[in-house]
Amino acid sequence: MKLYKIIGLCTPLVAFTACEKQESTSDKVEETVEDALDQRPAEEVQDAGEDIKENVEDAAEETGDAIKEATD
Repeated sequence: MKLYKIIGLCTPLVAFTACEKQESTSDKVEETVEDALDQRPAEEVQDAGEDIKENVEDAAEETGDAIKEATD
């Protein structure tokens, strides 16, 4: 593949990753307040996603502990 084609393909990828949204402190505070008052858009869906995340983290920790015990 020619060098100009590779550069042409890589340039948009770099540009898109540089455009990632940075969340400001005020955005974080607003999200926290809306979460506490259950006023976020699609609150039930977001809560379910947070619960799934916590469950996966707990399962990973328990699995790590079980592996550690089995190898000791």
